[in-house]
Amino acid sequence: GYKAPELTKMKDAGKESDIYSLGVIFLEMVTRKDTNSDFLPTWDLHLSNSLKNPVFDGKISEMISHGLLRQSREQNCITGEGLLMFLQLAIACRSPSPRLRPDIKQVLGKLEEIELWKLPNQFGGDRLPNRG
Repeated sequence: GYKAPELTKMKDAGKESDIYSLGVIFLEMVTRKDTNSDFLPTWDLHLSNSLKNPVFDGKISEMISHGLLRQSREQNCITGEGLLMFLQLAIACRSPSPRLRPDIKQVLGKLEEIELWKLPNQFGGDRLPNRG
């Protein structure tokens, strides 16, 4: 779920646990799946092997929602490399160790580098404007 592993040990929530939850949301955005569902039978507390392998092998299409990949190609709005970078960011945010998670400035910097606002808007309307 959205709860960082350290919170199960009765530790107080902090910025690091917020980053963990953000990583879960990012994964749900890019896979268009609920991380609490049975879509990955090997899903564990931190990260399933079925998530690790495609990312580290560079096989992004195995993990990313096929609809999102298709929209990205059709609308020419973000590259496969950008989607891979976003997936890697999501995984970094979900690191089991709070010390290994990026801080919010690093997350925002990576999102700007990826140009995430160019992702297709599934709800209609224009994409967000270029912030640069």
